[in-house]
Amino acid sequence: MCLLNEVYRWYARESVPESARESVPESLKHAKNLRRWEACQHRDFAKKTAFWEELSALAPEFAMKDWTDASSCCVEYKWLLHENQPLLDDDTELMAALGGLRRDLYLFVSILAPYYVMFAEKTTLAEDGTWTFETIEPSDEATVRLMDSIQAMLGKKGFIRLSREQAAQVVPDVETELREAGSATVFDCLFSDLDRAWIADFAEQNGKK
Repeated sequence: MCLLNEVYRWYARESVPESARESVPESLKHAKNLRRWEACQHRDFAKKTAFWEELSALAPEFAMKDWTDASSCCVEYKWLLHENQPLLDDDTELMAALGGLRRDLYLFVSILAPYYVMFAEKTTLAEDGTWTFETIEPSDEATVRLMDSIQAMLGKKGFIRLSREQAAQVVPDVETELREAGSATVFDCLFSDLDRAWIADFAEQNGKK
């Protein structure tokens, strides 16, 4: 699996051989940017709707929400991992209803390549108003069953799950709208350079930018 080659299909490389250090032609950048933009515009009806219908049926006991950002290269879904607890408009009210601790499952499915990332997060709200976020490995039966079902469903469609380390791989010679060349990751390029806290935490822990 060469993830960088997948990225280079959609992004112009900023580097050139040392013998010819010139900027990437703007025409090439524009062409790839336009191709990438056009691919992502088809997600609403081609992938987003189909994924929602199938995924929402996997665990009806968990509230599910579409968190897809219009500027991203993926579709994103989130499950509240508390059975029969509806989502509330106010996060603080929801935390109060959950006793100051909530667990969520995140799923990002790339529009540009057959990959996805999935992880669970624990959020706590202390009495002093401090919020903390921690990536966790769920062990309860209902969550494990949901994750297994998602993996099976996407696997049948040809999608491969990326590990956190794979998603955090730096692409040295590509820039995105929000990330400069040398700091953009596979996740930034194939999924989203906006909603990237999961990757940023991992990069910081492992001495990456």
